[in-house]
Amino acid sequence: MFGVNKRKILFITLARIDDINVSGIYTDLISKFVSEGYDATIICPIERRFGLNSRIINSNGVRIIQVKSLNIQKTNVLEKIVSTFLLEFILIKSFLKNCKNESYDIGLFTTPPIFITNFIKLLNKKRLKIRYLLLKDIFPQNALDLNIVNKFSPFYLYSRFIEKKLYNKFDFIGCMSKANMNYIIKHNTINKSRIEVNPNSVDVSKYPKKKNNKKKTKELKLVYGGNLGLPQNPILITKFISKIENLDNICFKIIGSGTEFKYIESYIIKNNISKTKILRSLTKASYFEELDNSDVGLIFLNEKFTIPNYPSRLLDYLYFDLAIISNTDSFTDIDEIIVKENLGKSFYGMRDLDKMISEIIKLRNITYLKSFNNNSQSTLLDFFNIETTFNLIDNKFKND
Repeated sequence: MFGVNKRKILFITLARIDDINVSGIYTDLISKFVSEGYDATIICPIERRFGLNSRIINSNGVRIIQVKSLNIQKTNVLEKIVSTFLLEFILIKSFLKNCKNESYDIGLFTTPPIFITNFIKLLNKKRLKIRYLLLKDIFPQNALDLNIVNKFSPFYLYSRFIEKKLYNKFDFIGCMSKANMNYIIKHNTINKSRIEVNPNSVDVSKYPKKKNNKKKTKELKLVYGGNLGLPQNPILITKFISKIENLDNICFKIIGSGTEFKYIESYIIKNNISKTKILRSLTKASYFEELDNSDVGLIFLNEKFTIPNYPSRLLDYLYFDLAIISNTDSFTDIDEIIVKENLGKSFYGMRDLDKMISEIIKLRNITYLKSFNNNSQSTLLDFFNIETTFNLIDNKFKND
């Protein structure tokens, strides 16, 4: 297909990757590149909380270079800031140690982090023919929205300067949604021909077979899976939990980890909550089993956000035929697909909490619930297929 020499891709991400056979938006994408004849190298940090040293893993022919770092995610603000600044140094050091004499056809990067401009500069056209950014987070505006940083602080001003500089280092930028893309164009000086919508996507064939265990009892089963931090609006979640406690035939499971896990867990314990259970991150297989046994998938985003986020947990919910109920800011466009494709209902912040509860009560009606469940699979295949993401990136090489 490609002749004697295979094309090569270098993937840089904050996400810890151990095995590309495990389902996920990044592992599925790299697996797709490999199946299409690419050689792949991944460089990612392995945070100190895991108690492991830097190492190299071979997973289905993919070389995964894990570099020991400070904690970057699910930690306090101070360590997050320090580790983010140090990350570029350890990435450069690892690349020079393990990949110094190699060149790649495509360099694929994700945000966060943004502090990699010197690393990108090191990876010039001799080392990378095409540099492609998958924009999964808009920093530092997200931190500003949540009052983590001040608009006039040196940290914010420097971070914003680096962010603008970073975008112009890439040949192409893929955004999660149209609103996401329009935000970047509006607030930055970027050639519009270099930016496109490249959604979160998965390979449906890598999911386990569904057991369709839904509605074996009268109880409506709600689930939330994913990060538990300030971006998920933990205060609203606790108020939601209290309202669920007063309802008959409804239960709620929270599965995840993050800086606000203990806050939510403590709230449940102190208030003698019985209808909501909170579990630390499960294995992927166990998490999927929980989704398969659930009826409604919840999405929470902090109502203070002015940036259009697009949580990838939606994709897992869709595969397991869950109705979707979201409570978000008014800037995200995830609500558009929820409403347009009749997947569920969308609500906005604390002001809509009672309306959200009323909708969940209505979902106890099986016929009404199934009116949303039936649209999940087709939406996943139509809008979030791994083929879309792969082709958008691969075609840049063909047209180069």
